[in-house]
Amino acid sequence: MMELERETRDGRSGPGVPFSVLMPAYDETDVIGTTLAELLEYLPQNAEVLVAAADHAEGSLVRGKHSPTGQRALAGGDRRVRVCDGGGLTEAVRNAAHAARHELVVVMDADGQHDPAVVGEMVAALADGYDLCVGELEQQGKRWYRMALTRTSILLTRLRMPRRTRGLRFPQSGFFGTRRLVLAEALEGMAPHGFKVLIAVLMSRRLRATGVETVIRDRVAGESKLNWRTITSDTRLLLRRCGR
Repeated sequence: MMELERETRDGRSGPGVPFSVLMPAYDETDVIGTTLAELLEYLPQNAEVLVAAADHAEGSLVRGKHSPTGQRALAGGDRRVRVCDGGGLTEAVRNAAHAARHELVVVMDADGQHDPAVVGEMVAALADGYDLCVGELEQQGKRWYRMALTRTSILLTRLRMPRRTRGLRFPQSGFFGTRRLVLAEALEGMAPHGFKVLIAVLMSRRLRATGVETVIRDRVAGESKLNWRTITSDTRLLLRRCGR
């Protein structure tokens, strides 16, 4: 068995299994510094953060270290933080997976909604032999139509993938840990602007999965991209690729 993460009393991780946090960041200049500062408090020195950065600037898309978000991410001078090219969500996560140095990876948002305190639990589950550890996000305090959108999306996913989503309360989560090659292979050939990366991972193969409980926090900035159009797009993806 691989060495598990050693947790201190306040939940921060001590030296253990190295891992990479993959953080897609699209137009997140205003919040990326705050998100990284909090995350880094929970990461050991042998971990890394890959920020897949992109911004719309003066009518064009600027990526990676040259983007405002990328520059802000590197401004703190922490050697655990690296920047790669971002873009659409699928493209950004795929680029980060290819650039990651470690086998175990955790995907999380840059907008502050995902709680970094549970990253260590995810890594420990992967080190203990699970292929996938999902942040089981509680939709506390959300408006009724946001709850309806989320529950509709979850129901559609469960109906199309009943076996692969068994035991997972939130198969649409954008906060999860897995293995780098599993993630890279699942996203290979997919359109760059795909919305739910975890759906692609679940569709790619049968995985030994578990979850950790956490709460979706208020966004520091920006708006959710989940709407009826994205649900329709995800449903088409499920119908086209599942069950084959």
